[in-house]
Amino acid sequence: MRKATALFLCGGMIFGLSACGGSKSNTNTAPASGESQVQKSAAAGDTADSQETLDEANRTEESLVLRIAENQAADSHLAKAMIKFGELVEEKSGGAMKVEVYLNAELGQEEEAIEQVDAGVIDIARVDAVNLTPYVPELEVLTLPYIFDNDDHKWSVFEGEVGQQLDDKLAEQGFINLGFLESGWRSFYAKKEIKGIPDLKGMKIRVQDSQVYIKMMDLFGAKATPMSFSEVFTSLQTGVVDAAENDPVSFLTSGHYEVAKYYLMDEHSADISLFVMSKNIFDRLSSEEQQIILDSAKEAVSWEKGFAKELQKDAQTKAEESGVTFIKADKNEFQQAVLPIYDMYPQYSDMIAAIRESK
Repeated sequence: MRKATALFLCGGMIFGLSACGGSKSNTNTAPASGESQVQKSAAAGDTADSQETLDEANRTEESLVLRIAENQAADSHLAKAMIKFGELVEEKSGGAMKVEVYLNAELGQEEEAIEQVDAGVIDIARVDAVNLTPYVPELEVLTLPYIFDNDDHKWSVFEGEVGQQLDDKLAEQGFINLGFLESGWRSFYAKKEIKGIPDLKGMKIRVQDSQVYIKMMDLFGAKATPMSFSEVFTSLQTGVVDAAENDPVSFLTSGHYEVAKYYLMDEHSADISLFVMSKNIFDRLSSEEQQIILDSAKEAVSWEKGFAKELQKDAQTKAEESGVTFIKADKNEFQQAVLPIYDMYPQYSDMIAAIRESK
């Protein structure tokens, strides 16, 4: 069983049965999300009775253990962020709280992990935003192609009013958003050379199971092929799909660079991840434990934000050294082609406008 340290034992039961160089951390940036709803939960902890808070009488071990589901490998910046979070929780609690990070989808792929967090079986899961859209449809707006101009624009949205609205929506569905994570930009990669939209026509392209991605492939003239991330390598290798799309780090750590030697840098979507905790479990903690989790999440997010950018650059360099050709796309060509997607979401026109105004 591959894990990256930590435990949260409570009253004889595991308290949660919830499941890619260092960089200078700046705790004044990228605050952990969900503060309005989370602060309400933390405040409630101050007055919670013995049925709502896990008191000392219920603790049969010296430490409490949280379990995190992570589908990436240990060398992923996302996995490293979860491990960093665990280290911070243990440090801030003086060892009274620990965190176990289960890597490589050991507790299930992202969709399964979310269901388990929702059920209170797993405590925390690090997932792509698109996989939370069945619970909070508004998150799909963040996956719209080319909705963000650059990293600064993206983070101004996460840390602003739109980010808070999404945090509140998640809390209503039973999830505490501990923070958005920097995951780079998704682009296409294929077994044959691709330079523009004409090269994508007729290609079978693996995508996440999202109407936005499926519609985008239709507009490019490609055949969308939704499938689990764990199936992509073999599918590329055997020709089940001709291409896929992801950020450079995932492209490298998944081994996809071994079978797909052309990477078209169109950056159609910000690869947005977040780590969410079961609100039911969070609410059962003491206010002090809640604050340790929130503070640790804030620091882990800040640390990952700087670290991930360097890792993305390093991943591209390593892939190039392994024979991958990186090609700059004409973004204007792609942006014009996908404009009809925005007409699919008139109900989110206000949020889309707010994102565009956040530049």
